[in-house]
Amino acid sequence: MEPGCPVVGIGASAGGLEALEIFFSHVPPDPGIAFIIVSHIDPHATSFLPELIGRTTPLSVREAIDGRRLEPNEVVVTPPGKALTIEQGRVHLRGIVIPHSIPLPIDTLFRSLADDQQAKSIGIVLSGTGTDGTLGLQAIKSVAGMAMAQAPQSAKFPGMPQSAIDTGLMDYILSPDQMPAALLRYVQGLCLSRGVETAAGLIISPEVLQKILSLVQARTDHSFAAYKMSTMRRRLERRLHQHQIDRPEHYLRYLREYPEELEELFHELLIGVTSFFRDPDAFAALAAAFPELLRTKRNGEPVRVWAPGCSTGEEAYSLAILLQESLEQMQKPCPVQVFATDLDDRAIEIARLGRYPEGIAADVSAERLQRFFTHEDKFYQIVRDIREKVVFAPHNCW
Repeated sequence: MEPGCPVVGIGASAGGLEALEIFFSHVPPDPGIAFIIVSHIDPHATSFLPELIGRTTPLSVREAIDGRRLEPNEVVVTPPGKALTIEQGRVHLRGIVIPHSIPLPIDTLFRSLADDQQAKSIGIVLSGTGTDGTLGLQAIKSVAGMAMAQAPQSAKFPGMPQSAIDTGLMDYILSPDQMPAALLRYVQGLCLSRGVETAAGLIISPEVLQKILSLVQARTDHSFAAYKMSTMRRRLERRLHQHQIDRPEHYLRYLREYPEELEELFHELLIGVTSFFRDPDAFAALAAAFPELLRTKRNGEPVRVWAPGCSTGEEAYSLAILLQESLEQMQKPCPVQVFATDLDDRAIEIARLGRYPEGIAADVSAERLQRFFTHEDKFYQIVRDIREKVVFAPHNCW
């Protein structure tokens, strides 16, 4: 794959064929982008997607071949019954692994895309039922990629795009005919910013950075002075891409002229990376350490834990589950209280609901899903006993 070529993953399900045909009929002949399509098709069926989409676009459309490198101006279609991942710009196919009987090929592609392409990754969710793609788009956003969802009113089946929209992370919510123009504007911004990059990334002077952060603080009353520079650069870079602004000092001027952009930048900086039992080694270490810590507690004495930077709640609930399991194994009757805090009010509201897309099945064991969650309408809901152990509140740790 050519260096700098953006990669767009497109997920579609019921009603997605029409959306795909409309989308590609509006893509120009030379967009400089590699496209990958994943759709929910019966694994035993024959896919006619390459032929059907090929009629609507001058781009090369073909079925994915294992090990082949992605190329710009090409559309790769995932074969039925296969999961597609990307590694070093090459396609890898395998039989769909169904965690706990839930196939999630769109999440699989998007997560892989985020890992491999980082800020060049772009995810689009079109018409379909369920929640496949939601967690994958969150992964793309966490590495400063771009996320787009079909406007629900334009989708035959709005469930999948609406699930993505409900995260509050979508950069664009558009009908399929509007998507290509927005995508190309974004990609052009991505290329413009490369004119001011070094090997270390976007060049931003300390003076300009301080002025940007001062504007954010004045608008939101929150300071980001202690943030990692690498994280800050990626977040600022993505906003520049979206607005096709080629220099940080021009973006500073834009912030002064359009102060509402400060709110968008604020939430961009808050995007966290989280999942249930994230970093398995760390949670294994906690599971090993908890019994010794819990032995110091008298029966009935509360076990209190603080989970700072809890984001949308996955890790806080993971702690509550782990503590509950340890106490039961020790036969120790102690109430658990997890105090979970985060700067982001939007994330706190999601955390309080304790309702997550089916994609969490990739991170939570079948035993824990059965015991600590209820499964309803394509979502997993934390059971009340665990929800009541966790109290969420907005709080700035700095």
